[in-house]
Amino acid sequence: MADPDSLHDEPRHASPPPPPRTTHLASSLTSAKSLIALQLVSRLITFSLNQALIRIASPKVFGTAAVQFDLVRDTILFLAREGVRSVVVRIPGESKVEERRDREWIEDDRVHNLINLPLGLGLAVAAGLLPLYLQSLPITTTSQPCFHAALGIYVSATLIELATEPFYLIAQLSSPVNTGLRVQAEGTAIVIRAVVTVASLAAANERYALLAFAAGQMAYSLALQCRYAYAYWQHAALWRIPFRRTHHQAMLLPRPKASSSLLAHHLYSHHVRLLGALLGQSTIKHFLTEADRIVVAWASPLEDQGGYAVASNYASLVARIVFQPVEESARLYFAREVETMDPAHAEPSHVVRASPFLLLFSMFRISVYLVLLCVSFVPPMAPIVFPYLLPRAYRLTSAQQTLTAYLTLYLPILGMNGILEAFFAATSGVWGLGKQSGVMVVSSGAFAGTLMFLARVRHGWVSALAGSRVIALPPLLAVDAIWLRTWTNPEVSLVYANAISMLVRIVFAFRHALHLTDVRLGLARRKEIRMIPAVWNVVVLGILASLVRALTGYASGTGRLDSFPGQAVVLGATALIALVCLGAIYLDEKPRWRAAIQGILGDERKRQ
Repeated sequence: MADPDSLHDEPRHASPPPPPRTTHLASSLTSAKSLIALQLVSRLITFSLNQALIRIASPKVFGTAAVQFDLVRDTILFLAREGVRSVVVRIPGESKVEERRDREWIEDDRVHNLINLPLGLGLAVAAGLLPLYLQSLPITTTSQPCFHAALGIYVSATLIELATEPFYLIAQLSSPVNTGLRVQAEGTAIVIRAVVTVASLAAANERYALLAFAAGQMAYSLALQCRYAYAYWQHAALWRIPFRRTHHQAMLLPRPKASSSLLAHHLYSHHVRLLGALLGQSTIKHFLTEADRIVVAWASPLEDQGGYAVASNYASLVARIVFQPVEESARLYFAREVETMDPAHAEPSHVVRASPFLLLFSMFRISVYLVLLCVSFVPPMAPIVFPYLLPRAYRLTSAQQTLTAYLTLYLPILGMNGILEAFFAATSGVWGLGKQSGVMVVSSGAFAGTLMFLARVRHGWVSALAGSRVIALPPLLAVDAIWLRTWTNPEVSLVYANAISMLVRIVFAFRHALHLTDVRLGLARRKEIRMIPAVWNVVVLGILASLVRALTGYASGTGRLDSFPGQAVVLGATALIALVCLGAIYLDEKPRWRAAIQGILGDERKRQ
């Protein structure tokens, strides 16, 4: 097998050598830092505005907008663009043409046609989804004032957002990736959406509340479109026919190419095969990921939907500020750095680059630590902190219990799953994607099975406890009926079921990572890599977590948690204990992260 690095040493044409390219590591790190900064600033601003929002909007209206309308929007966006994005991100790493410059990619007719697919796919998804969605809604939802008008505005805004997708993909194909444009566009649009929504709600009465949310979504899409259009079309005379194409305007209309095959006429065949596999996988993945919102939208009262939406919005702050940028940047880095492989047909590589695998498992260990930290610190702190975050109207719903479950289990497991699935999406071929679709079916079975089990526990045990408050079990296993009813309610059960289903996907993606590591590095070298946290660190975390629970239990028993000074003392002590935990993790992980980063930098120097 030829060394892939040699492809950069011998140009195919007698043309001037390309300018020095930004390294994959530098590009990925810059992308990650910029995206995290974007999410941090924009989410902090919108967090403040959302605090005003949930105090203005009723739980019923907020549930309709944040669960019902956002579910429709996210379904159209995910199914229309996720598969195309996953194909496009692999293009610069395709070994036969890896040395091509970014503008050559954009001027390629078939790549141009590929990046224009999302809007057409979005129209098809919307046409099929909306009739089914409207037929499934109860009359209590559709009879709300301005419901259909607000839904129409949401769908229109979604299609406008999809019209910006070619620009986003052009930025992804650039070398280095044009993260700055995305940071500006999305950051501005997010803030504009929050401002328009809050201002519209404040100005309108309850009858037009849904239209206020729709106006905010439309403002977001228009702001996104205007920023991308300004960046790429500011020097273009688009109304000229014919107009002169530049690499910034290459996404305007599909361009046919003379060919005997209609499919080959427009797209590369290997892109079509990969896209087909990804679309099927994306459909399963999306409905599995959104299963909780689907069930809530279908089965829960609108007020409880509002409580669930508030809890999930708070939880998504962490996911969008940290997890999403890291996952996207990791997928970009692994796609360019690790050769795509079908495990069933894998052969050992002569080019051994250990650094991507060291980075992968270092990130995985951190995600495991995050699970342990959340399980240790969130449950005892939730009753102290959450009453300050939730308005009284939402504290009467299941929002507090749902938010606790989100932060304790779902979010940290989501971070772990994101890292492994980013690696899988970047390194698996069509065969692996097909196999993952089967795993997702199993995962959906785990989701349904967990829901059924928790429902049986809730109805069976709570009914049995109706007359006698506690089941006759050993003291350590005694179950309080009120506790059981609270922590197995439908909304919390959905969070647990989602976490269990993600664990199935994590096991599959982790096995893929292990197998690919064995193939690339060999079993002996793989065994030298630490996969999970050190045992002594887990023991330290367990001891400190027990200390926190003992502290909060004592403070609660003595009534100190009923006053703000007592709560402040407990929070301060818990923060100090958490810092000790983080210090222990840092000391243990520092040499391994240093080795991983030094290895990556060494690979980049060799490539240059």
